[in-house]
Amino acid sequence: MKSTEIYRFENAMEENNGTLTWNVDKLFENIINGLIKCRECGKIPQTVAIDTWGVDYVLLDENGSEILPCVAY
Repeated sequence: MKSTEIYRFENAMEENNGTLTWNVDKLFENIINGLIKCRECGKIPQTVAIDTWGVDYVLLDENGSEILPCVAY
């Protein structure tokens, strides 16, 4: 099996009122855009993996909704 890079995007923290945060919506949008590019190239992935740092997390409320902003370590 051969890996092929189809789509790459910047994954940078943003400063939000003096705190470093992740723009979760922008990250998700870029993941979807990458999958769209795969389809356009006719390269449908069998699996999708997302590599992350082990210290970041998103808090959820009692309904399972994200509590934003997502603070970066």
